[in-house]
Amino acid sequence: MFIDEHANRIGSRPPALPPGIHPPERFVPAMLRRNIVPIATVLVRRSAYEAVGPTFDARFPHIYDYEMWLRIGARFPVGRLDVTDAEWRRHGAQSSYDGHERGAELLAFLEHAEQLVARELPELCIPERRRRYVRGRRLLSAGPRRRPARRQRRRGALRAPGGPHLAAARGQPRLALALASVACGRRGHRVLRTVRHNARRNGLRLPF
Repeated sequence: MFIDEHANRIGSRPPALPPGIHPPERFVPAMLRRNIVPIATVLVRRSAYEAVGPTFDARFPHIYDYEMWLRIGARFPVGRLDVTDAEWRRHGAQSSYDGHERGAELLAFLEHAEQLVARELPELCIPERRRRYVRGRRLLSAGPRRRPARRQRRRGALRAPGGPHLAAARGQPRLALALASVACGRRGHRVLRTVRHNARRNGLRLPF
């Protein structure tokens, strides 16, 4: 359950998977889209930590838990209980909120995650459309603050078959907005971030 800085409940996110036990082939595709594991509610066997490496990856200081859950979920089944037993406080100043650093980190994580999945689940095929969608989300979060990030967004957009305009026309609103943020610079990206922040605070879901 999400709460604001005054402990008021502001909504919740529908679970990505139904209750029960989910094998890696079902859990990993959902995790590649976003982190579906609330860190405050996790219970992990010590043997699972030891099998995949019991330490967080220092390359991802804002999303180290995301990387760990993907590492575990690519190797072992994951279960979900149909309960809500934790609250997560949301506010604009928290380090885990969408920021430039976190966005750039998610871009680096995406490449790492694809390599991890290829190694652990070589038989798992992620559709190219899903790859483009996830990359568009990451590009939008990264923002135009740093030149390397801007170059990476352009390269990521151009990788899509048919070029960036065709990819956007194929129902990829996040990728289209990422391209727009490149053109508009910091001001355009700040406007988009403000809209997304206010929507999340009020429990609304946007296509971007």
